[in-house]
Amino acid sequence: LYPDINVRVGLEVDYFPGKEQELQKIVNSYDFDYLIGSVHYVDQWMFDASNQQENFSNWDIDELYKKYLSLVTGAAQTGLFFITGHLDLLKIFGHRPRKSLRETFEPALKLLNKTGTVVELNTNGWYKPVGELYPEPKLISLCFEYNIPITLSSDAHQADQVGRDVHKALEIARKCGYKKIAVFSKKKVNYIDIT
Repeated sequence: LYPDINVRVGLEVDYFPGKEQELQKIVNSYDFDYLIGSVHYVDQWMFDASNQQENFSNWDIDELYKKYLSLVTGAAQTGLFFITGHLDLLKIFGHRPRKSLRETFEPALKLLNKTGTVVELNTNGWYKPVGELYPEPKLISLCFEYNIPITLSSDAHQADQVGRDVHKALEIARKCGYKKIAVFSKKKVNYIDIT
């Protein structure tokens, strides 16, 4: 019906340490073009659920970011995922680290660079309480500094959300220095020009 449109098949997968072998069996059963590794849980707490916000008060915010980012980097180190999903999702309700973005994220960025993991620019953040792109532009600039490739995602949960605001995200990526974005097909990465 639409011969010029290529549809890719991917999956966003929650990373849980110790479940790598089970996950490997599942993903090997399907022919995905890519997998996004995401972290939505810290110590079995689904921190991005609106009815779980009060649990932020149980944590020192910098320690929470450290724990969260250790899970993000743990996912990257498995080699199962091509993409890291919403790198700064922990900010969803406005909880920011007290330390600088560089100090908070630098160890994770170094590891993402080392593993060749792509960072997702997720436009769905504009529709969450925080009201901004995941990751925020200053963090995208740090990703660029660390030579970490990026890709685009609308994190669509409904058909009418597919591609939502990707043009805005592309403009931010360009302002942060990016000239190319990663795209995936049959578990291979390619780069397309965005200039």
